[in-house]
Amino acid sequence: MNKISAFSILSMTLAAALVVGCARGEQEVLSQGNCIPRKNFHGIVGGSTVRASESSSKNAVLITYDDSQGKPMICTGTLIARNAVITAAHCAYDATNVRVVFHTDVTCESDFNLDTQSIRATHKNINPSYRPNIKGAYDLALYKLAANAPSNYPVMPLYNGITKLSNYKVTLLGYGTTGSTKRDSMFLRKVTKNYKMFKRDGLNLSLDQSDKQGICVGDSGGPVYFDVEGQLHLAGVNSVVYGKNENSRCEGGSMSMYVPSYRSWIDRVLLSWK
Repeated sequence: MNKISAFSILSMTLAAALVVGCARGEQEVLSQGNCIPRKNFHGIVGGSTVRASESSSKNAVLITYDDSQGKPMICTGTLIARNAVITAAHCAYDATNVRVVFHTDVTCESDFNLDTQSIRATHKNINPSYRPNIKGAYDLALYKLAANAPSNYPVMPLYNGITKLSNYKVTLLGYGTTGSTKRDSMFLRKVTKNYKMFKRDGLNLSLDQSDKQGICVGDSGGPVYFDVEGQLHLAGVNSVVYGKNENSRCEGGSMSMYVPSYRSWIDRVLLSWK
């Protein structure tokens, strides 16, 4: 299978996402500002939409930012301290005007407002070994927030790589699209996989997505959770997807950064931000 660029696949242009479901032009939609019209969406590549009433609705966050060319982009992240979010490095490398959104549904009908339901990022720390021209390697970054996250969002524990798992259930969350050629992002969705479908490859976790269930565009930086003693522990941060071509780019496989392998770096950064 051919490997496809992480940045072009898993990061997603926010402008394109905002246009979906609306007959007006891109500029007009963006000028409305802080929400998008609702449309029927179905699930994160074989998964399901997460409702605000579900416990998992607070286990991931949406990240919006401008890239080096000023284009609005989206990624997914995880709260790992009251004022810190972990995501993929390619979601931070040239990012400006970064906001972390604490909401599952950014439609106008949900009363979402970007100004009141997001927090600006004030600092970022990219893994020092990351190189933007090498996809799927050391693809981790941390954002420091201007204020603490809402109290109803829990700090997610990091998997230590040692503790025995409670079961084979692995949960992936993300705000990305439901298919290789779709533009239906901006809703939090989840999919459950079997632990046996993952392979540990050095610093990474690889997942077979030939069953058309997994991550896609916009899910970059999102969490891979293991079940440890009945609690979700962050074991991976999503980075890249593989496919035979652009029309099946999310139907081959995916790769995430294995959190235990980066624990010392993560701890050092968080300590420096206290």
